[in-house]
Amino acid sequence: MQPSCKLWKIAVLIYVCGSNMYDYLSLTQLRIDFLALTLSEPDATGVCMDDSLAVTGGASSVPVICGESTSEHGKTPAHVFICPQEF
Repeated sequence: MQPSCKLWKIAVLIYVCGSNMYDYLSLTQLRIDFLALTLSEPDATGVCMDDSLAVTGGASSVPVICGESTSEHGKTPAHVFICPQEF
């Protein structure tokens, strides 16, 4: 019998404050700090079998994370979209 699992999808919206709209373009990557992250350890070949964390949507692939990752961090490229501003 397969264990039950939930797929959580989280979207992050970041507001960059600055004096003009081009300040947004200075955001090139996101750093994700794992203050407390403990997942199931990978198997003997390094493959995550049970718990895992995947960061998707960036310009490059980020490895799937499993095992003990407390106090670790990861970085992913950021996509910048300039939204219309109200004046």
